[in-house]
Amino acid sequence: MSDKQKLWIGIALLVSFVVVLIGVVGPVWNGRTGLEVADDVFNSLAKNSAYYIPKQVKSAAKFEGKSFEISLKTRDAEQAAVTTKLFESAGADVAESNGKLKVSGDLGLVMKACLADADAVYKNNANAGLAAKYGAKNDRDVIYYWYDAVKQMQKKWLPDESKAKEALLVKGIAEKALEPTYNFYGIHAKPLSAQMGITIFLLVFYFIYTIWYGFGILFCFEGLGIVAHSGGKHEA
Repeated sequence: MSDKQKLWIGIALLVSFVVVLIGVVGPVWNGRTGLEVADDVFNSLAKNSAYYIPKQVKSAAKFEGKSFEISLKTRDAEQAAVTTKLFESAGADVAESNGKLKVSGDLGLVMKACLADADAVYKNNANAGLAAKYGAKNDRDVIYYWYDAVKQMQKKWLPDESKAKEALLVKGIAEKALEPTYNFYGIHAKPLSAQMGITIFLLVFYFIYTIWYGFGILFCFEGLGIVAHSGGKHEA
């Protein structure tokens, strides 16, 4: 193959690469980009594999009848009001003073209520009506306020050896239930079996597309006479 032919092949590969790239990053898929569509696929798979709430419910059940008392900080009046309703709806007593909430109640029941809210939001249950129930702007804010409260509980209990089990419980709920629920908000979980075709297509496409670009550069360089040579050893 002549250098001229290699050059034109390289140019053709790079031009077609750019054309496909426009289709990937441009809003050509019903107003959405190919990257957004691909993100949806992989996010739905990730969400399906990150559903640990039932396991956390079982852990919380072991603490039913275990009383607790803790002081929580809030950033503003809205957070104080919503957080108060969260705990009161779970059967806890809440007293507010200067932006701080003094909460006492049954740890197992409170955490199970927290997990019930997380489960509803995780499953995109629009009928749960959590925002209206607690006076929050949206369901995601409900999860955030639960998360903030639970993380404060973890921070205060972790250094206390007598509260080690309680600290591990709330740590697991924060990391395995509330964080995934907040991060995957609005995404519909789907198993790999339901998206096998498009998943394989995207992985194969990514592999081929990467090689596509590499060969385009390679042929252009060779067509221009720019080639790499191994260095030889020269002796005097």
